Order: sequence, then C-alpha cells, then structure tokens
Amino acid sequence: MPRLIHPGRMLRGPFGHMRRNIVAYLALFVALGGTSAYAANEWTGANIIDESLTGADIKNGAVSGGEVTNESLTTADIKNFSLGNGDFLTGSVDSRAATDNSLTGTDINESTLNMPPTTTATFAGRGNVPVAVDGAFTKVTSKSLPAGSYAIAATATVQMDTPAVLKTYYLDTGCELRDTNGAFIGGGRDRRNWPTGQITIVSVSMNGGVQVPAGGGEVGLYCRLQAGAPYSRTADGQMMIIRVDGFS
Repeated sequence: MPRLIHPGRMLRGPFGHMRRNIVAYLALFVALGGTSAYAANEWTGANIIDESLTGADIKNGAVSGGEVTNESLTTADIKNFSLGNGDFLTGSVDSRAATDNSLTGTDINESTLNMPPTTTATFAGRGNVPVAVDGAFTKVTSKSLPAGSYAIAATATVQMDTPAVLKTYYLDTGCELRDTNGAFIGGGRDRRNWPTGQITIVSVSMNGGVQVPAGGGEVGLYCRLQAGAPYSRTADGQMMIIRVDGFS
C-alpha cells in the first residue's frame, strides 16, 4: 500500500523553509535587484572612500580640462618630462609659465628670433682724396647709420708743407668724432714741432660711441690744424663703425 503523508506536514514544509531562510531571500533580492538601481542612480563622491581611487581606476583619455578646476594643478601634479608639445594648446603658454631668468640659450631656437645681428661693421673714409683743413674743424668723412648703438674707431692723417721762409712752429692738430647733431663723441690731439721747409704728416687716432635714434643719423670725422699762415694743409681719414647691443 502507498505511504500516506499527513496533509499538515506537506503545508508546513515549504512555509517552514521560507520562514527559516527569509533573511537569505531578502539579501538575494537586494543583491540582484537593489544593487543595480543603486549603481545606476546613486553613485556620488560620498559613496567613495577619500583617496581610495588610483590611476588604474580611470579610463585613459576619460579626464579632460572640463573635469579639472581652473588653475588648480601645480607642478607637483605633473611628472617631470612627461609633457610634450602635443599636450599644449597653441598659444596657451606665455611668459608667465616660465620663472624669470630661468631660460637659457639652449632653450631658444635663435633662428626663430627676428633680431638684427649682434655686431656688424661698416667703414667710411676719404682714401687718397684729402680735404683742405684750416684752424676750424672741417668734416673729413662721414657715414649715415640706421638706429642703434655703435662703437667707432677712427684714424685721421693731417699733412702740411711748411715753406722755408717761415719759422719752425709748435702746432696743435685735433680731430673729433661727432654725431648727427654735431655733438662730440670722441677725439684725439697731437702737438709737435713743424720744421721749416719740410712736409710734415701727423696721424691722430681716436674712438667713441654713439646711440643713433629712431629714424637714423650720421657720424662724422672732423679735423683742424692750428696755423695762421696760408700754406697747404690737408687731411684724410677713415672710420670703422661696429654695431653693438648697447653700452654699460
């Protein structure tokens, strides 16, 4: 004969099982249903332990300028030598990004600088075509220059034929460098005996410096020979003019 099962025991079995495991069922419900809703809608910074995320938790390229507070990053946040030209927007770096006096010549491509050469030289002279001079300063040669700073070295040669009928004289020979306004910027002087009946030649060396203003200007070489009689006095000369960065 088949074994009879008491009806009350059949009903008591499933309900008893559920009663004994209701906590487990609730946990399973939360795990399967509740967690997905929480992850989708309620993840904020409050759910994350401070300083618990690392670089490995962030997808490459996921963080852009919009996620960073303006002017919040410092050099301590950037790895040395980790940035390249491709990491900077064109025009985003200016002089404020460099510490004063921190850049050197090796940091700059000098071919990109629109600057005149540090030094250039030019010359002016009379050659073998002397000019007559007398007791007043007379322009011997000159040179027009663009704006800039210039150092000048010059030499002038003054010659006189002393007639035999005249006595021997001690005479002053003077030469000057002058700027475009006629101001003295350098000069030299010689005093000697000019023998009677001879041709005497005096060489005067000088140097100077000039700051030519915007628009350009002129530098000139002027000479004179102190003498009161009408005999032949001539002078020629030359200037070497070098452009420099400035004067100290």
